[in-house]
Amino acid sequence: MKPWLTAFTVCAMFSAPDLAHAADPKFLLSERCKDAPAKGWTPDVTKGKTPPAVVAVKPAEDSAYAAFDEGCYFKALNLAQAAAAKNEPQAYTLIGQIYEQGLGAIKDDVKAAEAYAQGAALGDFNAQFQIGMMLLQGRGINKNPDKAVSFLELAAQKNHVLANYNLALVFVEGVTRPQDFVKAAQYLEKAAVQEHPQAQFDLGSLYTAGRGVDQDYAKGAYWTGLAAKAGLIDAQLEYGVTLINGRRIRQKGSEVEVVPKNEVIGLKYLEAAAEKGNPVAQNRVSRAYRFGVGTDYDPLKSAKWYIIARGAGATDPLMELFFSKLPQETRDRAEKAAEEWYDERASAY
Repeated sequence: MKPWLTAFTVCAMFSAPDLAHAADPKFLLSERCKDAPAKGWTPDVTKGKTPPAVVAVKPAEDSAYAAFDEGCYFKALNLAQAAAAKNEPQAYTLIGQIYEQGLGAIKDDVKAAEAYAQGAALGDFNAQFQIGMMLLQGRGINKNPDKAVSFLELAAQKNHVLANYNLALVFVEGVTRPQDFVKAAQYLEKAAVQEHPQAQFDLGSLYTAGRGVDQDYAKGAYWTGLAAKAGLIDAQLEYGVTLINGRRIRQKGSEVEVVPKNEVIGLKYLEAAAEKGNPVAQNRVSRAYRFGVGTDYDPLKSAKWYIIARGAGATDPLMELFFSKLPQETRDRAEKAAEEWYDERASAY
């Protein structure tokens, strides 16, 4: 085995329910909207997208959602409240979102939870997901994990992608439900086919490890690859190493290739993760240029990436020895290249 490939493992991140996915977007206020925000409201003008937690199909004629999409949040709130008075489920969901985000109204988790609860009672699957997450966190409402999971299950019955994903984590961790990797894999697959990158990566990890599903390295690589193509950094790192190593298993006394080896494409995924700041990927790219894996031997690029990886805490005695033996001119050029990389990265933010 080539020395640069040793001692590497990436584990699926099954630490806790994915509360970050509940809703925490940044919005860009529309110049077309002339509504005055509520007193005390400070607009957040950071560019962003509509939160992934709210994925309802919104009728084109729905004036409240139309106003919201234009950035007219105060107007949207008034229109949504009028619609809610007629017991329109999605109107309550929109009210909850406005209060939860502090858009057009002062941020108020209690009012958000109340609105989501009413929308959930009327059957809106986005409201069911949102109140489930708030109950899980104890935000705006008393914490109640069992009730939270029940709401997530209701939303998942309607194939809400984030409900599926978070339920998978619930069964991995055994949160108010017995730990069950089979059910976790089933929910992950539901979210994965809906193109949820983290679900794809986690499902790939289960197939590779054989947890909750029959071990299948090809399926593991397939799902990890989809997550990598979607830009998930951990998946790019894992998939890059998988392609560089390939995967062979023994069947009936002979070796069978189940994941074709492709060092060139594997390195491209490692470089993608390295460019995004992953220290392990940076170290592996450094080794790739050192040993000519997927590319030609290039001591300057190897040294540059080693300096960057080392600066992020990824120490490597083998690469340190290689770096120390390089000509001073090469090391100086590598230091300059690393500084330029840091400058480019800083200017991007």
